[in-house]
Amino acid sequence: MEESGRGPQDVSSHPFPSCRYQLNVFASLSELMLDLLTISLAPGVPASLKNIPKKHSIIIRLWTNCFYRLLENLQRSSPTSKITLEYLQEFVYYAYTFCTSLLERNTFKEYRAGWLEALGDLARYRIPLRPFATQLPTPETGPDSDLKVV
Repeated sequence: MEESGRGPQDVSSHPFPSCRYQLNVFASLSELMLDLLTISLAPGVPASLKNIPKKHSIIIRLWTNCFYRLLENLQRSSPTSKITLEYLQEFVYYAYTFCTSLLERNTFKEYRAGWLEALGDLARYRIPLRPFATQLPTPETGPDSDLKVV
């Protein structure tokens, strides 16, 4: 497997390689979509490119394709697997951090309502984790994870 750039990492040594691989793929996809947003909204870009986020519903696609589907799958599996619950906790933290950073960027202030909606949806996944987690990561404590964008 490829080890440099944005290609897949070697996940064969991980106890749940499929989950780890999926988390990395979805994190990579979210970063790529962020790059698309950044490029299309950059100053000096023609109006036809600035229209891409609205024309192609990039904000909705970002949530649906990069976060929602994996969160739902992990949530469905988490009652039967402690490791899946840990992955859910890790990915919720990643998604929360990602959306919060978008909310704080002036470049994306036009899409503030979308980021706030995503953060509200993430709360739905984070609240049920409280009883199972000894300590959920917070922006102050930082993540105890090895989620890396590949």
